[in-house]
Amino acid sequence: MSSERSAVSDVTDVRSRRQSRLSREEKKALTRDKLLEAAARVFARRGYNAASVEDVAEEAGFSKGAVYSNFATKEDLFLTLFDQRTRQKLDLIGDVFRKADSLEGRAHEGGERLAAIIERNRDWCLLFMEFWASAARDPALRRKFAAHYEAMRTRVAIAVELQAQELGIALAMPALDLAAGLIALGEGLMLQKLADPGRFPEGLSSSMLEMFFTGAFTSGERDVSGGNDSEG
Repeated sequence: MSSERSAVSDVTDVRSRRQSRLSREEKKALTRDKLLEAAARVFARRGYNAASVEDVAEEAGFSKGAVYSNFATKEDLFLTLFDQRTRQKLDLIGDVFRKADSLEGRAHEGGERLAAIIERNRDWCLLFMEFWASAARDPALRRKFAAHYEAMRTRVAIAVELQAQELGIALAMPALDLAAGLIALGEGLMLQKLADPGRFPEGLSSSMLEMFFTGAFTSGERDVSGGNDSEG
């Protein structure tokens, strides 16, 4: 009987330790999320170069050590934020894409969403370009940024390939090259809208994106076989 109690006690101890570890992990994740949220506010308010790790820690209500226990440098903090924002924006655009049945419809809706993202996130767009300029001048930071940029291009390329498969359309060039062109188009529109917002009439972004996708997909051969070359 005592051995059974001992076994039950051991199981309880194991479960307690597991819950304790999970609790610490959850707390760390919560701290990390709060730091990222604080960093977004501080960077937007002060700009990337003027903002400091101390500013982020104070905004989040933590010590500077809490920042450095989660992020090695201010650059790493920003790049993590960059990855997070990129995934969120791609998810938003992807959700819109899936609501339309045709290539033209998806391109149009995606362009509308892209224009809305630029319009509603002006501070983030300015912050991104400030960091981009800093990275272009700093070889070490440029290499870091290039790696994150490549990850973004890869995510976009995967999304492009999925769109082609769903619509049964062949790509005119490698998906990674199309992704680079698509990002360049989006960032070019962003830069011009920031400098001269009145120059862009409503619907221009969606029309540009529609033209891009029409050329990217329809110059290839449409797959009408459904991927099955066998007869009967």
